[in-house]
Amino acid sequence: AGQVLTSAGTGTVPAYSATPALTSVDMGGTTVYGSRAITVDTGGVLNVVLASAAGDDFTVGTSLTVEGDTKFVGVGIAAPAHQFDVYRNAGSQYVAHFDQDAATGYGVLIDTDSVTAGDPALQITNTAGSLFTVDAAGDVSIGQGALAISGAITGVTSINAGQIGNRNLLYN
Repeated sequence: AGQVLTSAGTGTVPAYSATPALTSVDMGGTTVYGSRAITVDTGGVLNVVLASAAGDDFTVGTSLTVEGDTKFVGVGIAAPAHQFDVYRNAGSQYVAHFDQDAATGYGVLIDTDSVTAGDPALQITNTAGSLFTVDAAGDVSIGQGALAISGAITGVTSINAGQIGNRNLLYN
């Protein structure tokens, strides 16, 4: 009693040793490791409650980080700098892919209720600078390259230099 069978590796004989000291471990749904709680509900959902000090993070290898103090989530990055930070530095695959196959479903919604007019609501950049920006007022800025429109612009009563309808089209 009070011992575990351990192995020192391939080719060695397993041996019994004293059970290591553990702090509050009960995978039946109670606190694990001091003030942090890991619980499993009746539906089998794993819940992790993080403390709020710097360094109180939940990590899965180097692939996923949830910071306890900032509540930032990083995918592919150990120290996320934004609320949701996704990083990829290899391969020929997209860093993110959104695919909605249902015929009656929706695509992607970016809701920027609290964005100040003039601030970017959506911005695409690269090392050369801003490529495309839609600001909180709905104005569009295209910073690199040319604008090509394929198809009709509908619902517009006027097209003037730098403006389509009542929206500004800014270009460099």
